[in-house]
Amino acid sequence: MTTRSVLLGLIIAMVALPSLAELENENILTKLPTGFKIGFQQKNAGALISEMVPEGQSVNNWTEMVTVQVFYGLKRTPEEFKAKMDELLTAACSGGESAPVAKGDENGYPALVWLQTCPLNKSTGKPEYTWIKAIQGNDSFYVAQVAFKAMPPKETITQWMQYLRAVAVCDTRLPDRSCARAATWDAPAAGTQAAANPDAATQAPTAKLTGRTAWNALIGNSITGDDDGETLVEYYAPNGTAKSRSGKELSTGKWTLRGEQVCFKYPGYDTDCYKVEVNNDVATFYDSDGSRSTYTMLKGNPKKL
Repeated sequence: MTTRSVLLGLIIAMVALPSLAELENENILTKLPTGFKIGFQQKNAGALISEMVPEGQSVNNWTEMVTVQVFYGLKRTPEEFKAKMDELLTAACSGGESAPVAKGDENGYPALVWLQTCPLNKSTGKPEYTWIKAIQGNDSFYVAQVAFKAMPPKETITQWMQYLRAVAVCDTRLPDRSCARAATWDAPAAGTQAAANPDAATQAPTAKLTGRTAWNALIGNSITGDDDGETLVEYYAPNGTAKSRSGKELSTGKWTLRGEQVCFKYPGYDTDCYKVEVNNDVATFYDSDGSRSTYTMLKGNPKKL
């Protein structure tokens, strides 16, 4: 358990999807994603768990992991469950954050989707980004989650949001919550980097990231935009180096985190600190007086700074 997702010790479980005709009473509907295998599965009196990883990986060495879980008889709302998860995340991961993604009733059951981020899992030395869906059933409580050890590109997030959207609870005893009405959808293949439907990104919910969570999404990437009439490009290296080019002027400085702000120190300039917000590929920096600057995110270091 030490090298699995930091969240897996907090919530876990899944059932494989049989044919609809075999289902009885209340069930969770989901599928083994294409290109994935079941790496770990366990059932006891209180819960059922299945952890799925790409072929060629394991639950001790993974880049993506899907976990679906059933907590038998648990009576809790999705909001209560999230609050407990957030509490446990704060205790387990320094700088861990949570951001809501979607909320509503699905097939007659209350559901909640949110993003949890851990800047650094001490056991792996890597960050973790986990999208979680919780569904409050009548008989049990159901959770599905998709975890990554690096912030995935927007297209990949879009596909996995569709996967989570298709995870559903149904009950063969209730006509208005029938299993036939709860549609399922095949997840993207392991490691998929592009959406099959180019319009899907506008259909799936995405989280607006703030504070440390937003900055984590910028680490290893660049931003570009207008800087007093010049084109600004900045690259933020994982080692704390910041490289900036405005027009023809190239500078190398340092970035550091101070609480929920990121601070920059370039030679010859005072230290400037900002609150950061990331929404899809748009990064917004807020300075101390509340004024803001908005830039477009670029993957990696395309300008070779």
